Amino acid sequence: NNHIAAVSAQKSSGIIQTDYIGGPGRLVAGGFIGAQSTRYKFNLTLRTQSSGSVKLNIICTLESSIQGRRGSANPYRDVTASNSKLVKGLETWLYEQVGKGLEDNK
Repeated sequence: NNHIAAVSAQKSSGIIQTDYIGGPGRLVAGGFIGAQSTRYKFNLTLRTQSSGSVKLNIICTLESSIQGRRGSANPYRDVTASNSKLVKGLETWLYEQVGKGLEDNK
């Protein structure tokens, strides 16, 4: 429903990795210094439990890059640890989307 592209899906290991999704951006110092871009991706792990149910674990990675006024951009770097509230919100959102999808398919 949300058109999140999968980069890899390994049925044997139960791991799905999504492609990057563009996140919120902002101007740095009103645009005088440049602009910050963010992107995030998810790693989903599915494990069959002894009861026959499947346990889902979602981990989000958030990255950031700064583009200077002159157009040069720094490489993206992992900023997950310093943005735990945003990352937790993204993980919660995806859990909710998966839950809604399961309910819709009943």
